[in-house]
Amino acid sequence: MKGPDNPQAWNALVHVCKVLNETPPNKLEEALEPVFDVDGALRFLALDMALVNNDGYWNDGSDFNIYRDDKTGRIHLTPHDANEGFRAGGRSGPTGPDPLSVLDDPDKVLRSKLLAVPELRQRYLAYVLEIAEKWLDWDRLGPLIETQQKLIAELVSSDTRKHDTTEAFMTGVYGDGTTAPPPTAIKGFADQRRAYLLCHPEVIKARLSVGK
Repeated sequence: MKGPDNPQAWNALVHVCKVLNETPPNKLEEALEPVFDVDGALRFLALDMALVNNDGYWNDGSDFNIYRDDKTGRIHLTPHDANEGFRAGGRSGPTGPDPLSVLDDPDKVLRSKLLAVPELRQRYLAYVLEIAEKWLDWDRLGPLIETQQKLIAELVSSDTRKHDTTEAFMTGVYGDGTTAPPPTAIKGFADQRRAYLLCHPEVIKARLSVGK
């Protein structure tokens, strides 16, 4: 709890958890909507998965905050600490995880319960599609990355307590230049992740369902 303890907020969270656990899929969205931002949660899950936040909800069930709107009483999710995003490889493979993985893990109830509802799963996949099409497109993403890299380059170089080297920071976008950008570089990750997601059969179905 951020700030003073708040029994009303705790009770609201307990109620949302009970609705998630006890409501059948065909009634879940209707039951949740008054107390929980369902669409915001689907966007959160899509972002977490599409950008492969390896320390995030899909992987460790962590790195998010819960916010309760005092005016409406609804609970919202917000990402927190996504420093391990934009990374494939390791446990997730060279192109990252399947967007429909981790659907049977009872410890990740937002995925196992929400995405068990066909309409919500299609909406989630449509958000994955939107991220892949628009935000992993290097023509859009590249200039943003390059601008941010230039903005902090001098500070990174002078930082005596950084977790990695200045060279790693400089090669982290395009690689070392001797080969095509690997999936460990942001450019390589974006290209490979985008291609994988846009060819995924369920993402293709989501494209058709939203009329694209």
